[in-house]
Amino acid sequence: MANKRLVQYIRSQLSKGVSLEAIKLTLSAKGWRDYDINEAAKLAMASKKTKIKKTYLMVLVLIAGIVSVYFLLFSGPASDSEPQITDCGTDFDCFIAASADCDESKALHEVSLEIFGMIATSVTYMELQGMESGRCVYYQRTESSSVEFSEELVQQMLDSGITQEEIEQQEEAANDSAQATVGTETTCRFMPSDLTDMLNRWKQGNFGSDDLTGTECEGGFSQTVL
Repeated sequence: MANKRLVQYIRSQLSKGVSLEAIKLTLSAKGWRDYDINEAAKLAMASKKTKIKKTYLMVLVLIAGIVSVYFLLFSGPASDSEPQITDCGTDFDCFIAASADCDESKALHEVSLEIFGMIATSVTYMELQGMESGRCVYYQRTESSSVEFSEELVQQMLDSGITQEEIEQQEEAANDSAQATVGTETTCRFMPSDLTDMLNRWKQGNFGSDDLTGTECEGGFSQTVL
């Protein structure tokens, strides 16, 4: 059984950035047996890897939550009856221009965000459905969403002791969270100028939790922010 005092000493030195080999040499010079040193080192390293794994898992859970909220806020839609609706396709500038007067129009918008090494990509269907009670009706639905771990993140996780299999499982779990938002629909009512300003911010890649301030929304993000 490993000496508890020895385990604690090795943990303490590792936390200070001292290499394991240097710690072993120091202990050996002080008369500790190689067997006792190696047994204590195994326990100290095992607890270190466990802490790193738990930290990564907490970060991944946080990221998955952020990604889920993002997809709920910025997903997209379609309507059954389409009178004379302008089809902007993937031309986001066309859709922004239409928002100035709330001209009926639709577009597909793809966004990719990198958060702590996780690359989240979504395609949103957006539609302007005209004016209603002095406000522009904006509708959106998530068409697709996915998450991919960057090579840098994968390497960091491998270096911390997480196995390739565990990494793949965590990436799959992140993708499951993203996929759960597909089909989410949201309808909001904006003052036209506020909608145009928000869309211009999105074009620049600036998204925020206050984007819906002053709007009335229902659906995926069903809070009314007044």
